[in-house]
Amino acid sequence: MIDVHAHHFPASDLGELKGPSGSVGVAYRSDERILEFPSGPTRPLFDSSADLAIRRSWNAEIGITRQVLSPWMDLTGDDLPKVEALEW
Repeated sequence: MIDVHAHHFPASDLGELKGPSGSVGVAYRSDERILEFPSGPTRPLFDSSADLAIRRSWNAEIGITRQVLSPWMDLTGDDLPKVEALEW
């Protein structure tokens, strides 16, 4: 089975978020696994969204043999000011 609607957020990008908020004002609350944007909305970051090993294991359990990964559009930062959005 091929899943053509799968979202991914690279775990390596979480390292770019320093302290309570990153340089563009986006914070990652690791204890809750939540990305928080300056405008207020928060977005959960599931382990399978960021960790490809977990995703592969989960896919094998449910019979998915391939996935087409794409960014999660909620995490594009389209509500950030222009300069911060470009940096994000």
